[in-house]
Amino acid sequence: MKQWTRQKAIPGIIGGVGPLAHIEFERRLIAFNKARGVVGDRHHPVWILINATDIPDRTQSLLGEVPDCSPWIVKYGKILQMAGANFLVVTCNTAHAFYERVQPQLDIPWVHLMNTTGAFIKSHYLKSHKIGVLATTGTLQAKIYDNSLSALGLTVISPQLDSQLQRVINSLT
Repeated sequence: MKQWTRQKAIPGIIGGVGPLAHIEFERRLIAFNKARGVVGDRHHPVWILINATDIPDRTQSLLGEVPDCSPWIVKYGKILQMAGANFLVVTCNTAHAFYERVQPQLDIPWVHLMNTTGAFIKSHYLKSHKIGVLATTGTLQAKIYDNSLSALGLTVISPQLDSQLQRVINSLT
């Protein structure tokens, strides 16, 4: 039997923002661990999840149509921290538009999805310079992928905000 290493950090996950996003994230965590040889529940890592469905719609928040969702993200980040999380994962792309407002108010790091994605692309796809991004209108308007990827010398290609393709993408959320 393989000797398992002790878990070094506990992730805190803010889910419920795009309710299936955290489920897909957890499914991938489980699949990743199975691929590395985990066979029983005791060998999977511990993580803490909050299904924060009361966070205002992120796109509407960016447009000023509903309250700023930063206080909700801070509240849930602090709850996760108090519960023992060592870092924060937010499974909503658009929520990362609030990263700069929220991160300074937390004592644990929030893993920035776009920066992590950019670093992965840069290290694994050395010849790729143009990156296609399909995302909600809020994510595209906030330019969170554009900012992270362009900082790495990558160019974002995405649908026009008022295009039929963008309307289809928005309908999938």
